Amino acid sequence: MFSALSLAKKARKEFERAVELDEKNFSAYQALIEFDCSAPGIAGGGEDKARPEIAKLAALDPPKAIYAQGNCRRQKKDFAAAADEFTKALELHPKSVELIYDIGDHAMKHDEPGMLLIVAEQGAQLAPSDPALSFIAQLPLPSKRNGPTSPSVCCANTCNARLCGAHFLRLGAFMNGSAASTKISKKHRPPRKNSRHLLNWNQEQVRP
Repeated sequence: MFSALSLAKKARKEFERAVELDEKNFSAYQALIEFDCSAPGIAGGGEDKARPEIAKLAALDPPKAIYAQGNCRRQKKDFAAAADEFTKALELHPKSVELIYDIGDHAMKHDEPGMLLIVAEQGAQLAPSDPALSFIAQLPLPSKRNGPTSPSVCCANTCNARLCGAHFLRLGAFMNGSAASTKISKKHRPPRKNSRHLLNWNQEQVRP
C-alpha cells in the first residue's frame, strides 16, 4: 500500500513538473487535473488542488479548462454535470481534435446523441480524415420506417430528408469536402436526450 502511495505521489510530481516546464502542455495539465480530481488526499490528490490548476488553464485556453472541469466531474461519476461542462466546451469551438473526440466518447457511453452530432461536425472541420469521424458517421440512428440507418449513408444518398435532418445534411457535406458552418444556435441545437428525442428534433428541422 505504501509503495502504491509513493508511486502515486511520484506520478503527480512528474505531471506538475511537466506543466512547470511547459505551461502549454495540454496533456500534462489534463493528467495533473485528472489525478487531483480522482486521487485521495493521502495519495497527493484532492479537488481543492485541481481548482487553481483549472483556473490557470482557463487563462491559457478556456475550452480546455471547461473540458478539464467536465473531466473532473466525470472522475467523480457526476456524469450529468460533466455533460453540461462538455457542452459548454463545445460551444467555444475547441481546436483540439483529441479533446473533441474524448467528449464524443463520453457522449456515446452516456446516451448523448445531440452532443455526439456536434462532436461530429466540429471534428469534421478540424480533421475530416480522422478515423473517429468515420466511426461516428456510421453509428445507426433509429428509424421507425426503415430501421437503423447510418447518417452518412442516409445523407450521401439523400434518402428520407426527414430522417437526415439539418445536422446530418451538414455532416454529409463535410465528409464530401464542402466547408459549411457548424455554428449552432440554441434554436437549432439538438436535444441532449435519447435517440427518439433526437429523431423528433431532426424531423422538426426539415418540416415545411
